Amino acid sequence: MKKNIPIGQLLINSGYINQKQLDRALEVQRKMPDKKLGDILIDLDYVSEENMLKALSERLNSPLVDLKNYPISREATDLISESYARKNNVIPIDFEDNLLLVALNNPLNLYIIDEMKVLTGFEIKTMLSSNDDIKYAIDKYYSDSAVKSAVENINRTFINEYSESELSALGDRIEGTPTVAAVNTIIYQAVLKDASDIHIEPTKNNINVRIRINGDLINYSTMNIAAHNSVVSRLKILAGVNIAEKRLPQDGGFHFELGNVKADIRMSTLPTVHGEKIVLRLLSAGNKLPYTIRQIGLSEKNLEKIIKMSKIPNGIILTTGPTGSGKTTTLYAILGELIKSSVNIITVEDPVERIIDGINQVQINNKAGLTFANSLRSILRQDPDIIMIGEIRDAETAEIGVRASITGHLVLGSIHTNDSVSTIARLIDMGIEPYMVAASLSGIISQRLVKKLCPHCKEKYNLSESQRIFVGGAAETFYRPVGCNKCDYTGYLSRTGIYEVIEVDSTLREMISKKVGIHEIRNYAIKKGLKPLKDTIVEMALKGETSLEEVEKIIYSVE
Repeated sequence: MKKNIPIGQLLINSGYINQKQLDRALEVQRKMPDKKLGDILIDLDYVSEENMLKALSERLNSPLVDLKNYPISREATDLISESYARKNNVIPIDFEDNLLLVALNNPLNLYIIDEMKVLTGFEIKTMLSSNDDIKYAIDKYYSDSAVKSAVENINRTFINEYSESELSALGDRIEGTPTVAAVNTIIYQAVLKDASDIHIEPTKNNINVRIRINGDLINYSTMNIAAHNSVVSRLKILAGVNIAEKRLPQDGGFHFELGNVKADIRMSTLPTVHGEKIVLRLLSAGNKLPYTIRQIGLSEKNLEKIIKMSKIPNGIILTTGPTGSGKTTTLYAILGELIKSSVNIITVEDPVERIIDGINQVQINNKAGLTFANSLRSILRQDPDIIMIGEIRDAETAEIGVRASITGHLVLGSIHTNDSVSTIARLIDMGIEPYMVAASLSGIISQRLVKKLCPHCKEKYNLSESQRIFVGGAAETFYRPVGCNKCDYTGYLSRTGIYEVIEVDSTLREMISKKVGIHEIRNYAIKKGLKPLKDTIVEMALKGETSLEEVEKIIYSVE
């Protein structure tokens, strides 16, 4: 009976619209009979799509589902074609007790539900989601076929290579070619898959396209080598670099926008024996911070330490770890806590990974003589309250940053060391006097990114004796990746940060000033509550959140 209640009456019963608004919407629908009443109510701004879905969910006992975070089963999506999914704005997402879970926007369309029963051979359980989320899911989970189609098209239609002179004159006329479709599709689908990088690598006979997901490169597609010049030229045009220059590396960037997908992209070219290799770094678009300090995986204890350190108006806070460990993301997250109209924040970065409202950002240009050190000298004349140094690479930059922190500025920066305690030795090795290090340091954050096991397919197993000894004899069993259709058969679903945070107190300052050994400093920090990275990763493995492989990576990287 509930399913026979008109959607307008449902919304009235739920208090989201009144009768007058419904009558007005029905009047519009009589003039536009092909348009759904729900869409008309949303267009007239009488009800939001969110409230409409809430009303339907409550009345029809169909749960709401967030498709952007739901691990959709590929076995489910394979039951209907992409064209059918797009035409009807529906997508199968999973199985439950021999029922097929289907996400749709209008569960009152009984015709579609009955048709899907016939098409799939399953009884249907409806789940509700927004139109945009359903389209996003269709784009993401039918992505392989989209890329395959685009690549087949470029292989079929693009046979002849352009000459260098033709490439120089090509310019925007490349728009509308199969090359554009292939490039757009690959980038679009890579963003949907949450890839961090796209590698376009020429070989003798093919172009191999690989994407990096959860820190690992995976083979994604292969194109005919004949299309190489065209693909490279298209990307160079987008990035604003010289399309005729093939002998030297080039760097550029561009903003990508297609449908609801947006990304800021940093491009790097590298001449190889088979032609130019392209790497595209995919960054989330917009001028908002990607994560807050509470979203990056910090424990409550470490979160409290960092917030406390960031409230001190002077001193230096350093993040440390290898390339790709999320140091810049952590720095941005800390800055997000500090942005105020009354505070002057200036950053010096190479490169500026994202433009953030409320922050003055400087892009390093070594060719023009704009180095970290030169920039910092100028920044100190700009009346800053907070300075962020993207990376402390040399003694001069380190010294200016340390002096700025001592003279009343809060300085945030990143540096390459294995762990938090080693950062102290690194600064001293760079020529900073121990008493200066002691006076300036407020805290050190060492971090790594760790892959999380897919909860749907992880498998428990017994550790060998040598493995037990390696992890400190903490357990006899761990979990390992298996692979299923919900994790693209990788065994992992996402990554998270792990951290060790040192808060520098008066005792630690005295130890640094007296040149006490790193081993003693570490022992003191542990007594004061420092939780080493290796302890954190082993604890995650014991909980079944990550694998022995990830444990080994962390332990080997810090010892």
